[in-house]
Parts: sequence; C-alpha cells; structure tokens
Amino acid sequence: MAILVLEASTSAAKAMVYEPQKGVVNMITRMYPESVSDGSTIEADGMMAMIFEIGNEAAAGYDIEVVALNCTWHSVLITDSSIRPKTRILTWAWRDASAIAMPIRANEELTRTLYYETGCMPHAIYPLYKLMLLQQQDMIKPDDKVLDQGSFLYHRLTGELRASTSLISGTALMNTHNLDWNQHTIEMAGISVNQLPELQRYSKENTYATLLPEAARLLGVKPGIPVGLPYPDGSMNQVGAGALKPGIMTLSVGTSGALRVTSDKPILPQSPGTWCYYAPDRYICGAATNGATNCVDWFKITFSPEMSYKEMDNMVLRADMSTPPTFLPFLYGERCPGWMDSRRGGFAGILAAHRLPELYTALLEGILFNLYQCYELLTTATDAPYEIRISGGINNSRIWSQMAADLWNQPLRIAKSSQASLLGGAAMGMAALGLINSPEDFEGDRGLPSEPNPENSELIRARYQQYLEFYQQGNC
Repeated sequence: MAILVLEASTSAAKAMVYEPQKGVVNMITRMYPESVSDGSTIEADGMMAMIFEIGNEAAAGYDIEVVALNCTWHSVLITDSSIRPKTRILTWAWRDASAIAMPIRANEELTRTLYYETGCMPHAIYPLYKLMLLQQQDMIKPDDKVLDQGSFLYHRLTGELRASTSLISGTALMNTHNLDWNQHTIEMAGISVNQLPELQRYSKENTYATLLPEAARLLGVKPGIPVGLPYPDGSMNQVGAGALKPGIMTLSVGTSGALRVTSDKPILPQSPGTWCYYAPDRYICGAATNGATNCVDWFKITFSPEMSYKEMDNMVLRADMSTPPTFLPFLYGERCPGWMDSRRGGFAGILAAHRLPELYTALLEGILFNLYQCYELLTTATDAPYEIRISGGINNSRIWSQMAADLWNQPLRIAKSSQASLLGGAAMGMAALGLINSPEDFEGDRGLPSEPNPENSELIRARYQQYLEFYQQGNC
C-alpha cells in the first residue's frame, strides 16, 4: 500500500511515493524547462505533461492506493468553457497587477475592509488583482472559467472542477470568516461564482474524487483510486512539519520564504501586515517574503555560474564581515512586512574591499533579516511559539541554517527532509485511507535541534540593525 504525492510548484514538478510503514520510498524532482516556466508564469499543458511523466516514473513498481495533490497559493488560469487554457498560469511571482493593487492599498479604509474580509492585503500576488488587470485587458469572457494551478491539475486527473478552501483562502476571493466565496471581491474581479470551481471544505468523506482511466494510464497506476483535492504547498508544509498543533511555528525558506502558526480562529491585527489563510481544518496566520532561494539562484547565475552550491557555502567561511555589506532581498518586490510591490533590492554599503565571499554572506543574511522582520511583526499578533521548525532549501546548507539559529538566538528544529510539503500530502493520503483520523495526527518531521552560537548571535543581530537602517531608507 502506497501513496503517490504529486506537487506542481513554481519552478518544478515533484513526485513522492510514501508507504505508511516505511516512509518515503521514492522521490523525483524535475525543474520545468524554460518553455514551461519563465519564473513567473507556467504553461499549463507543459506542466501537466511533466507531472504525468515524473508521476509515472516514481510510481513504477508500487501499489498506489491514493493520489494526493499539492500546488502553489495565489495563481490564476483562465480557460474556456471546455477547460482549455487561454492564458498561462500566472503565479505569485507575476507582478503585472502592481499598478492595480497599489492605489487600493493607499486607501487605508478600503485596505482594512478587504483585509478583514479575506485575510489578504491588497497586493499584486493575489488573484483578485490579477483578475482586475485581465478584465481591463478584456481577457475574460462570460463563459470562461477562472481557475488556478491546483484546480486545473485536479480537473485533468478527475474531470471535476473543485477547489479546497485552503487553496482559495490565498486568492482574496474567499471570506475568511465563513469560508465561502466573498461577494464583494468577486464583484471587484468582475466575475461570477459560476465561473469558479466548487468550493470544498476538508472532510475525509467528500474531498476525494476518482482517478480517470486516461490519467491512470499516464501515471501507470490503477484507475478509480481516490484523488485528493489539491492543497497549497504552504498549507501542506505546516501539515508535513507536524505543526497544525498550537505553539509550533514553521519557517520555510524555499523559492520564497514564510513563517506560519495555526489558530482555531482568524488572526487579523488592527494594523494589517500579516496574512490569514486556511489549512485543512484550521487557520494559518503568517507572513511571507518574495526573496529567498530565488535570490541565491540569481547570485549563482550572475556571479558564480561555475561554482556548486557547496562551494558557494564555503565562501562564507572566508568572508570578512568586520565592515559588512548589506543585502536587501527585494529582487522580486516586497510582500511582508511593507507590501511594497515596487520596492527593489540589491547590495548596500559595498566597499572596494568586498569580494564574493562578503557579498554572498550578506545575501544569505539579508534573506533571513527580511524573515526576522516578519517574525517580529507576527509575534505582535500571536503568542511567541515554543518551537520553530525550519524546512525548505535552507536545510541543504548547514551554514545557512546555523545563521538562522544565531539570528533568532534560540534553538531551531532543522527538518531532516527539505520536502515538508510533500510529507503533508502524504498525511492527507493517510487520512483518506483511514490510517490517521485527521492531518493534525501526522507526527511530521520535527527535525534535529540547531543551537545558537552566543558570540555569533551578537554579531548577526548587530548586522540586522544595519539592515533595518537601509530598509527604512527604501530602495537600493
């Protein structure tokens, strides 16, 4: 008995086979080619071809009993009435709607109204503002369907048009209090509920459909097995880390960064700044950043294309940070804490003596500094967590994860796997098979402790204050 977890992320297709008695028994990750993803948009049919391809490879030789689906938050896909794509999938990184969101965000009263209705700040990442722009461009017809990466994936596997409340909570189109479509923002988007997928809350009984014969053939598995509703990777990260329980915060440092805690009710501070989405069966309050390992990839391509990531890590050991440069990680704009779409990043305080080791160290620190800003904001709205669990690409670098422990100046739990979201998908599959009562019962990957170095903590916290000074000055 095995669970096949398929994940369509921003930059890659992933497949994991999970056996409840053994854990992860197979996993494949394949980056999208440039013809499929340009970093901010994804060609839908090309994405599906890769999902089927790696799913087939991963599942070969295993008795797959259920398929779980992961995707990303904040995407938009317009299709015709026959679910043929008319646009590319517009991901969270697509910023063309900035000019729509910024004047709305400048209106404090409207911003508060939208925030308290949806849990989402006015910002270009959210589908509401993408749809408003597409309406201006006359890209949406009355009989078109307004979907996303996950609901398109689900339709191709099952023939059904449904979406989880967890996925839709990151669109600014759902009311965060009653977990139903929010009529105010749907009207702002210029669409109707009939154009949207059916909204579905989590339960073990009704969040699964059966796998179509053609999809089963392409995956190389049995037709008719259950296929779970797609859940966003951020939500599944929380499940996979075993962090649906109160008092546990997750710190995810992947393509983008995020901190998340769960709650039984929406957490919406008087001064909007954090976001509030929904997990399988409870709320997630959090803060997210646009710049994380995508900044690392930018640095590698730009300054050290011949180096391996391990060699880049080793540069940190040679860095002279006595008079350090500062990196502002806003190459892709800003989400939390300032929500400034137009903010730009780069290096500040550079001296002639600075070389690649100093610049790369500053880059890794700057990514963490932005996340620590978010942590300070988040803990004004929620209680400080008793435990923080780290996942994502940062866990491939002991040096970088140690930096995080030093900055937070407390022990952090470093996940043994960098794929917490896929483990979350496995938990959803286990619930479908009746092996656990709910996703909250999944123990997850608590990880190993990383203790802070007191001397390094003092130094990196001093550099954080320098970062804040540059941040307050605005763009580089």
